Amino acid sequence: MACELPSESRGFLARVRCRAIRLLGDVLRRLPPWRRAVPAAVLALAALAPIVVFAVAAWERRWMNEDGFINLRVVRNLLDGHGPVFNLGERVEAGTSPLWIVLLSLLGALGARLEYAAVYAGMALAAAGLTFALAAGLAVVRRDDPEAGALRRAAVPIGLGVFAVLPPAWDFASSGLETGLTLAWLGGSFLVLIRLVSAPAASGGTARLRAWCSAAVLLGLGPLVRPELALYGVGFLVVLGVDFVRRRRAAGLRPLRGVLVLALCAAALPVAYQVFRMGYYAALTPNTALAKEAFGSRWDQGVLYARNFFGLYELALPLAILAAFSIDAVRAAWSRGARMSAAALAAPAICGLLHAVYVVRLGGDYMHGRMFLAPVFAFALPAAVVPLLGRGAQSNAQRIFLVAVVAAWMPICGLFFRVDRENQWGIGDERGWYVRESKEAHPVTLEDYRAFGFHRDAAWLRGIAARGCPGGTLPDGSGGAGRCERTLRVDDAGYGNLHPWQEVRPLGGAADPRVVMAVARGAVGMAGYLLGPAVHLVDRVGLTDPIAARLEIDHRGRPGHEKSLPNAWLAARFTEAAQDEDAGVSAARRALSCGPAADLDAAIREPLTAGRFLRNIGAAWRLQRLRIPADPFEAERRFCGSPARYVRSAGGQGGGPFRWHCPDGTHLAALAGTLSADGGNVSDLVPECRAPAEEAASSAKAIRGPSVGRRGAQEFRVECPAGEAVTGVHVVASRFVHDVGLLCSPLPGAATVGAPSRVGRAQGAVVGAVGTEFEIACPAGALAIGIAGRCGTLVDAVGVVCEPPATPGGGAQ
Repeated sequence: MACELPSESRGFLARVRCRAIRLLGDVLRRLPPWRRAVPAAVLALAALAPIVVFAVAAWERRWMNEDGFINLRVVRNLLDGHGPVFNLGERVEAGTSPLWIVLLSLLGALGARLEYAAVYAGMALAAAGLTFALAAGLAVVRRDDPEAGALRRAAVPIGLGVFAVLPPAWDFASSGLETGLTLAWLGGSFLVLIRLVSAPAASGGTARLRAWCSAAVLLGLGPLVRPELALYGVGFLVVLGVDFVRRRRAAGLRPLRGVLVLALCAAALPVAYQVFRMGYYAALTPNTALAKEAFGSRWDQGVLYARNFFGLYELALPLAILAAFSIDAVRAAWSRGARMSAAALAAPAICGLLHAVYVVRLGGDYMHGRMFLAPVFAFALPAAVVPLLGRGAQSNAQRIFLVAVVAAWMPICGLFFRVDRENQWGIGDERGWYVRESKEAHPVTLEDYRAFGFHRDAAWLRGIAARGCPGGTLPDGSGGAGRCERTLRVDDAGYGNLHPWQEVRPLGGAADPRVVMAVARGAVGMAGYLLGPAVHLVDRVGLTDPIAARLEIDHRGRPGHEKSLPNAWLAARFTEAAQDEDAGVSAARRALSCGPAADLDAAIREPLTAGRFLRNIGAAWRLQRLRIPADPFEAERRFCGSPARYVRSAGGQGGGPFRWHCPDGTHLAALAGTLSADGGNVSDLVPECRAPAEEAASSAKAIRGPSVGRRGAQEFRVECPAGEAVTGVHVVASRFVHDVGLLCSPLPGAATVGAPSRVGRAQGAVVGAVGTEFEIACPAGALAIGIAGRCGTLVDAVGVVCEPPATPGGGAQ
């Protein structure tokens, strides 16, 4: 081993270091050959240590995520010949990663059980990604100083170690999601890029064009792994293209043709799939991107998501040290004239930083750490492996100190840093929750989740659906529904208490003829996989549903759970029109038949002919921007273009919004409800409606709407006199509604006209309750056809919905 002491280095430490290196070299030269191999073996084991630690930890934390089962239902439908869809008869791209769906489909076609294929392939790909990063790092170290001795080339996998000890990386290496594929693609792309740009200059001729084209194909796969990985693909391809042009010119060849070939190789698969996506799904992105508003901004939540990850694992210091090593590696490559190697080293770190900023801008995710795994891995790639010794005494001391700091952090992070089991800022320990709720250490298969609430609910639904079929057996979706009873279950009043309330309704409308039941849930992974294709499972939060994914967000909440499809849309889509149906269902039905909402329905449900495919390509741009109000009355007004109804309320801003209309052809006639125990607040309200022709009949039966709020202790009821209808309310309110009464006017055509009369306050209300008095009256000639406001456990605000009597309850808002 050589150690040349520069003439300007006269320090004591420098002389001691050189003498130690020379002495070690003399000792190694005198050892037998097999003993001289021992240091190399030790270094090799040290380099592999992060991969081994990562693989063992990932195995010990193997599991299948709820969203992973969404992928599996899509794969099973594809293998069964139904197409890459979640629900039969509805072309929606429910998976985020097309390449992951293809890989799982291939494994399933070979006979692998899909749960095992997703979990074990994910872990294997994640470990492969770290292995590719190790190979790339070792190549960089060797090429940085090819003449150095073995000790001087001793390298430590510092960047790999930082990533390998992160508990979220262990969790999502399996999970059934595409994280493992993401790591494999990033590591493999970096390795290929490093090897190509570091190859001898003579390799730029036409003989190597095939290798460069193969690399371009790999680098172009980024958006097929995950859409945001297009950022890395572009960054890698720019470096590859510039280096290719430089080599072609150095070889005396014109680069234009070669660059066009590379561009074609890189773009062929992504562009082909994008054309398929637009024509088949009528979308520009996966449905998950629409559901999570992937192009929106929510910086405040994104900052909290970053704190929840980077702060918990104290990553600021190790990442700063990795940045220092990366900068040193880029400078070393630049100083020896390998500028493209320097660019290749810098590319993943820069793209990783930009990706992390995008995650923060988006607002992060509800799964702890998941969205930051790819950016951190990419940021660590240039320093995946670093030489332990540099070129000077001071440099060596700094390196050894920095490596020691990170080495001390690694076991602390891997052994002691853990996310809290309780959600923080809407972000939770996803794996920990599923393990606790399933009562299984490694819940991988669907059977492992048999104790889990989602599984129990799905098994109950499957039993109900099967009982409606001959022999108690659900069809497999290959034919029609046969003699099965076809039903829609609207069994959760928390998403809108429709009038009349029916948990089970005849199935029709948009339901595919092969479907025997339609039902909505907020979690559809396990349920969808268990229920099978004969059950149309509507995802209320939108990951797999075309309408819910496009709902407008009224207020920000837990990331990925901010959209919620009301029951009115469910009934409008999957039942036939009924004369006495809830006005919200009628409004949703009309909205779905108008404008862009009707275009969306046709694009995803009409038979996929060549003409439909081409029309979908044109419609994809427009439908990507489509957003649908969750309130069906507002959607009806917007899409069908009818005049707006008058909606006003008074009170506080707490609770959640409510709005209910009387059935078509009726108007508001009374309000019933309850007061709190002390009589000082309105606890709940129940609207009552009548048809104008029945007003004079005292025995006419009122149509009672749903209760808003929570039932209290003291009942009350206020009603307009016979022959009069509600034209407004008078309210005493502050943060809550303390008192409510009605404004009543004669029905149109009555002999008596004049100012509205007041009907007494809520019986039992506290006299002189603290608050402000409001009077909300309909415009002249209009009648109240519903109520609106806000409520929680109490009624926070209340008001009326008004419409001219000429079109009571009809038309658009």
